[in-house]
Amino acid sequence: MLFGRCRRGRRGVAAVNEFPALGDCFAAGDEGATRNGEPISVSQRTRPETFTINPIFGLSPANRRKLSEYTSIIVDEFGDCRRFGSSQFALSSVAAGELDAAVSSMSLSPWDTVGGVHLVREAGGTVTDLAGDRWTPGADGIIASNGHAHDDLVAAFE
Repeated sequence: MLFGRCRRGRRGVAAVNEFPALGDCFAAGDEGATRNGEPISVSQRTRPETFTINPIFGLSPANRRKLSEYTSIIVDEFGDCRRFGSSQFALSSVAAGELDAAVSSMSLSPWDTVGGVHLVREAGGTVTDLAGDRWTPGADGIIASNGHAHDDLVAAFE
């Protein structure tokens, strides 16, 4: 089950991302984020070369080319690459500190992002579009991170 709620101004106000097969339920209101009822926060890594990053892309030929480009950037300029195949799970993992960032050049659907974006922000992270502006539904691309080297991510993927 995935749930994200935005109010006017396109800011998230609530999120629930439940992954029954994993036994995980991520939730956020306006006072922090939790996983299975326990508080979570983004990772505290500050050195980009230690970051684990998830590229979020579909499987069309054009997307696969961009995925290849982003994967090369990740392994050349950052630490490690993980790919889950679910934007909401990737964003939830950034919120929980298991990933340092998730990136995509795609304009992702609101139902694939709004809840996870709210989780990341409530867990202390930063979420922008590829230009480094605050992410809103319909934005061109997304960069969600722990916030510690967000400018480095924007520079690498712009």
